Amino acid sequence: QERPSAHIFHVDAPGLRDEDIDVSVRDDNTLVIRGERRRQSDEEDEGHHWRRVERSYGSFTRSFRLPDDADVSHIDANYRHGELIVSVPKMDKPYSRSRRINVHG
Repeated sequence: QERPSAHIFHVDAPGLRDEDIDVSVRDDNTLVIRGERRRQSDEEDEGHHWRRVERSYGSFTRSFRLPDDADVSHIDANYRHGELIVSVPKMDKPYSRSRRINVHG
């Protein structure tokens, strides 16, 4: 989702704990979201027999290339009610990756 002041990423991730989620930005300006949904231990399932489980378990990774106006130094991530919301503010003036190189002779 793009807003005037930020890029917003919504990730459905029910059944996770905060410590199961990792949000980072690589040097190439890529937002990386990793997580791992763990099965309940056998002790927690004792006395229960599941007929069907429609939730996948294991690790996941999602990567998003951020635009040049992304302010990666002020990213905010919140996890509530099974949804991770990552907000990447926009800079007023996009960071320029190009620069002029002086040629000496």
